[in-house]
Amino acid sequence: DAVLKNKTQIVARAKSSPERGRLVYLMNKASNNINQLAHRANADNLTGVISEETYACVLRELEVVSRAMKRAAFDAD
Repeated sequence: DAVLKNKTQIVARAKSSPERGRLVYLMNKASNNINQLAHRANADNLTGVISEETYACVLRELEVVSRAMKRAAFDAD
């Protein structure tokens, strides 16, 4: 209906606080580090440097950290 009548509605979000901006920055940095750790664990697993058991443990721990970060980001809103 809005498209047919050419009515565009813009909804402005509340401006983020400096703390929120800092949180986003730190989450981005931490996410990059988690990704690097996951890639390294995968490469080491494929070449036999670490065992399947160690690999699975590393991935579980990275998932725990990732979920905690997501909860923190959600709670910050």
